[in-house]
Amino acid sequence: MQDQLMPVSMRLKAARQAVNLSTQDVSNRTHIPEKYVIAIDEGDWQLLPDMVYAKGYAKTYARCVGINQDELIAQLDAAIKPAVPDPADLQTNKPAKLFAKKAVRVPQPGNRGSALKWIKWLTLLIALLVLAWLLWLLVNGLTYNRQSAAPVTPAEAPQVNTPVALPPVDPAAAALAGNALPGGQMAVAPNVAPVAPVTVPIAKPNPQRHTDKLVLRAAKDTHVEVRDEGGNVVVDADTAAGESLTVTGYSPYSIETSEAGDVNGTLNNEPLPREVNERKRVRVTTP
Repeated sequence: MQDQLMPVSMRLKAARQAVNLSTQDVSNRTHIPEKYVIAIDEGDWQLLPDMVYAKGYAKTYARCVGINQDELIAQLDAAIKPAVPDPADLQTNKPAKLFAKKAVRVPQPGNRGSALKWIKWLTLLIALLVLAWLLWLLVNGLTYNRQSAAPVTPAEAPQVNTPVALPPVDPAAAALAGNALPGGQMAVAPNVAPVAPVTVPIAKPNPQRHTDKLVLRAAKDTHVEVRDEGGNVVVDADTAAGESLTVTGYSPYSIETSEAGDVNGTLNNEPLPREVNERKRVRVTTP
């Protein structure tokens, strides 16, 4: 599969070098991530997300370096057609995959040496955490004992209230004031200003933003271009009648088709507005 797609990669790379553009230049002009531009140049098509993105990126790349888009897509389709499903997949009802994923090595349950190695490292990690906890307790305990044993200076000694003799007052005046005390003394309450309560506003946490799922279904053969909220092209492909496209990102999405009414679909499982059937360029977002 990759050998069949190599002529497409070589054609795009040669055209890019002919116009003196780097992979970063192509990425800046087409909004294609540079890692995917490099993958196309090197023939690593399996690194692209899926077939829809592969065609869209190849078409945008061709337009940037001056190659006829239709000819390149025809060449790409001709290279992909020989990739037939594996008979073993047909017997097990598994869908054929054009872009093979890299194999992930999974440790076998019977590999005793690997299990012992993981246990050894886990034990060492636990021992280090326990040692760090003990050192933290030791350091904080010494600091607390030093603070407790600090001598008390005269300035820091607690103040003891001593009784103060009050001058004699007129008992009649004290009685009228309601503050008369035995022995002709009068208690005077200190003038203490009330303390106003302070209200501290508590900021409410912002709700977590979720991605928006856009599903488009072609009513007839058309060209579909979809941009996300940042203006990045996420879909740029020729779509056959009945074919579906799925985009996951953040709305608003800008959808452009060849003619009005070429596509319909849903946004977060809600039907798209009727403007999609009335105009060939529309902007949709969540309520």
